[in-house]
Amino acid sequence: MSRYLCAAICQSNPTVTNCTFGGNSADKGGGMYNYDNSSPTLTNCTFSRNSADYGGGGMCSFNSAPTVANCAFGGNSAAYCGGGMFTWDSSPTMTNCTFGGNSAANGMAVACDSWGDPSTVVMANCVLWDGRNEIGNNDGSTITITYSDIQGGWPGEGCIDSDPAFVRDPDDGGDG
Repeated sequence: MSRYLCAAICQSNPTVTNCTFGGNSADKGGGMYNYDNSSPTLTNCTFSRNSADYGGGGMCSFNSAPTVANCAFGGNSAAYCGGGMFTWDSSPTMTNCTFGGNSAANGMAVACDSWGDPSTVVMANCVLWDGRNEIGNNDGSTITITYSDIQGGWPGEGCIDSDPAFVRDPDDGGDG
């Protein structure tokens, strides 16, 4: 059984497993907002149909270090940046994650922007396939991506640009 959650995490280190963050909205971090020295660990979670007026339709991190593994970010949106995830002054690590069908003006899957220190983003074995403009980097953040499938490509070791051939859920009104 899934639980639909929206969480704001401040100065904490929760472990979240097998949860769904769905249908939520906020100014930043529609599904989850990590704030001020938070280091959540998320495993096997889904972020879907969340929205943010500014950034991080699925997740937003400010001055935090989330560890995200085996998670899916789909159908999230942000008005400005980071349809799937928005990060500033943070150090997220993502492994085996999928970003698909997210939208934002800048960085459909992931975006970095800051008013202070840039972020350090590490991704491995991920799929970022949202249509275009997968990664936004407005602040000179360090983004290291390896062995991932990124629409439009990325200059990381083992990265490819090959259609992952996602299959639509017939219950979502898609064409199949």
